[in-house]
Amino acid sequence: MTTKLDKVLYTAHAHTTGGRDGQSKTDDGRLSVTLSSPGGNIEVTITLKG
Repeated sequence: MTTKLDKVLYTAHAHTTGGRDGQSKTDDGRLSVTLSSPGGNIEVTITLKG
């Protein structure tokens, strides 16, 4: 199923390291995700900047 977006709110590029137990961050620092193996904890950090 595809959902149509009315308006794009955010666009960025991300860099991921470490594979399943790694980390992914956007180039502008607004989004950081800690990756874990399936069944592990999920941690997402979003920093809002002006």
